[in-house]
Amino acid sequence: MLFLSSPESARLNQVQYRLLHIRVPYLDNTASEQNRQQAALVAERVKSSLDAGMNLDQAMQNARGDYTPDLQGADTGLINATALPPAIAAKVDKLTIGQTSTPIVTVNGIDIVKVVNKQQQNQVIVPKWQTSHILARIDSNQSSDIAEQKINAIYQQLQQGADFGTLAATYSDDTGSASQHGSLGWVNEGDMVPEFETMMKNTAKGDFSTPFRSQFGWHILKVNDIKQHDITEQYRRNAAHEYLFLRSAPQAQEDWLQELRSSAYIKIYE
Repeated sequence: MLFLSSPESARLNQVQYRLLHIRVPYLDNTASEQNRQQAALVAERVKSSLDAGMNLDQAMQNARGDYTPDLQGADTGLINATALPPAIAAKVDKLTIGQTSTPIVTVNGIDIVKVVNKQQQNQVIVPKWQTSHILARIDSNQSSDIAEQKINAIYQQLQQGADFGTLAATYSDDTGSASQHGSLGWVNEGDMVPEFETMMKNTAKGDFSTPFRSQFGWHILKVNDIKQHDITEQYRRNAAHEYLFLRSAPQAQEDWLQELRSSAYIKIYE
């Protein structure tokens, strides 16, 4: 993909922003010229307020005056540049921390964004765990109580020095991994059910966990090794795909604003 080798791709994939974003909406989608001029004046007051160091609430209160439509504001938290609509990404790319954009005119209103923080990330490094487990499955042939008794008996043997792989091969109800002495290979974050992942992250390299339950039954896991894995190229490809999709979608900016409203703190003044 040619985009991946472009300077635009390299820049977008290396930057995260935290923004204060305020929208001055029009009265409706068929706003009159007078309404658009009123919105533009409010937007300029928003920019001045943010430039003066006011926080989100203060800037909205100070700027609104007698303007009828509700102002909408959000603190985005740190987000990747590729998650921003292209019109906003193009503006913030030229700003330094503490600077506020000029008003960004859209079909539904006027947006103003201030860069609160900006972080570079040249590599995306994530951990991987080489993991084994023993499962006492809960099913129609084995109740939860029986499975718990079984896993506790295995745990006692481990505490007494028994070999994890031998016990997994002999007793685990996960036949696939049992044939590999319990080995699940290298596990990425998000690969396993939450209960398993939480226990895995809290188990030291070379150690085994206490018994715990998941939707599949009772487990004991062992972390054989931990390594750091570079997923920068995969991350860049995914981010480039997302960015190109957003750039080609007619409603990209409005879709992003809707997502922002549903996931971030928003305060509306009436």
